[in-house]
Amino acid sequence: MADKQIITANTNFMRKMNQSLVLDLIRSEEWISRADIAKRLKISKSTVSALVDDLIRLRLVEEIGSGSSTSDGGRRPTHLAFNMKAGYVVGIELGGNQMLLLISDLMGNLVFKAKTDTLVGKGDITSRLIAFTKESIEASGIPLADMIGIGVAVPGICDINNRIVLQAPSLNWIQVPLWDVLESEFNKPVYIDNDVNLAAMGERWIGAGKGVDNLLMVSFGTGVGAGIITDGKLVRGYRYSAGEIGYFYDVRDWQDEQFNRISTFGTYENRTSLHAVGALIQAEIDKGQSTMLRKPSEGIASYDDLAWAAEKHDDVALTALDTVTTHMALGIANMASMLNPEVIIVGGEMEQAGHIWVEQIRRKLVKMVPIPFQIMSSTLKKEAEALGAIAIVLEDMNRLVL
Repeated sequence: MADKQIITANTNFMRKMNQSLVLDLIRSEEWISRADIAKRLKISKSTVSALVDDLIRLRLVEEIGSGSSTSDGGRRPTHLAFNMKAGYVVGIELGGNQMLLLISDLMGNLVFKAKTDTLVGKGDITSRLIAFTKESIEASGIPLADMIGIGVAVPGICDINNRIVLQAPSLNWIQVPLWDVLESEFNKPVYIDNDVNLAAMGERWIGAGKGVDNLLMVSFGTGVGAGIITDGKLVRGYRYSAGEIGYFYDVRDWQDEQFNRISTFGTYENRTSLHAVGALIQAEIDKGQSTMLRKPSEGIASYDDLAWAAEKHDDVALTALDTVTTHMALGIANMASMLNPEVIIVGGEMEQAGHIWVEQIRRKLVKMVPIPFQIMSSTLKKEAEALGAIAIVLEDMNRLVL
């Protein structure tokens, strides 16, 4: 009896493996015939026909017409194509200021977009996330039943094994079991990871780092962080904290007794984030410098404000721009020397503020690091994290649909 169970289990496993191979091949082609599948995968024609019939029943594959007849006048082959509308994926960026939700088909083509304010400190964020997700899916006109999974990008450290958001300072979160909450609410598989990790995944999937196996994504905004991809795999680290570059340390921090603590902004963050921009502007104003920039007391100056004023040759803006981009470049240079990436992608609110920021960093990095690499701006911009959330679901698509 035990032997029969093992044989059955092995047979089912091999069938799933072959189904997955056939589906991947069909998905990678505009169209393909059963005979071509058998030839390419070196599987018998009868096995291919049975596997294709299964995939057609699952609505994952469809017949789209016939090709030319064979040279000896034989039967014309039927063309097969992947049915990208057989299911959909939800990708969400849960930011400190805003939530962005995207829905894509099974090829990653976007079919719906929605956003709303996060409103940290004004009620339970998890409840708002659930309500926003339900409202968005309903507004899309696509039934929840057609969703194969939900991906969420969170601005914090995510323990993917124990399925807990360990901390997310901008959301005031510590030890939040977000996986279980969302899976219980939607009865769908849920995938959650750090926002910059997923931005790196998004850029490698369809962005500036498409197909690059050794990639570093660095994001500067209200906070800072990095997503590291080495040999095609996302690096998370022992405590899922790889890329928490906000805690980078400088000898001046030690001399000034500035120490890093969990759940607070780090010392490098305090030199490169939007908070650093405001502090530098205030310091110059305190010295009696005049500027067209607004005072930090009138609202935090943005990277956009600084770029605008610097391009108009405002001395305070030029000083702040030089100081902040030097700190940014120092951190990136150290990461480049240690990780040896092929491509470094700069993103976040800073990159979106204009080319002047990335150009300043690029010029400084050339002098700091003799090892060659490309530095590029994000091409996915504000959608990088949510697209990365879609990407991690699609990576697991075959397991979800077969």
